[in-house]
Amino acid sequence: MDVIARIAIEGAKTSIGEDILQRVCRDLQKLTSIVRGARQESSPRGLRFARFIAECKAHAPSEWQPSLSLFDTAIQRGVLNKSIHHYLRQLWVDFGAALGLKEDEERARLAHQMRVHCAWPTCVYHTSEPGRALASCKGCGQVRYCGKVCQTDHWKAGHKQECGNRLKD
Repeated sequence: MDVIARIAIEGAKTSIGEDILQRVCRDLQKLTSIVRGARQESSPRGLRFARFIAECKAHAPSEWQPSLSLFDTAIQRGVLNKSIHHYLRQLWVDFGAALGLKEDEERARLAHQMRVHCAWPTCVYHTSEPGRALASCKGCGQVRYCGKVCQTDHWKAGHKQECGNRLKD
């Protein structure tokens, strides 16, 4: 899911961005229809498909809301124009709804996770609680780390650009 959001946003920055965004929108509409139309069949193919949809639904909460936030950040930074943003964002919300996700609930769940999990994705505490207080980023205050190593690695991997832009504003 994160890949879909990043393709849409990065595509908007290129000269072929319009074509990429149109393709992403069409594919997202198709995917939403597939998820909505998924029904349990007794055939082996139907059972495999049902398992695939169930797995998508199980993994969706960790990816869907952060990707929705990417769209919102892109509009705030002027990467996507408003009409494309609103259309793409609505398609993303519809896709989430087809997976059984609600924006407000997912936003609250993500906010809680950000308070209790390390922001560095490869850290063992990115998906589990460390049992101690985390230090927040001094620049943005929005992400937390279990230690200096994770903070430094995350900064080098891209948080510098995200946080650095806020520091300049």
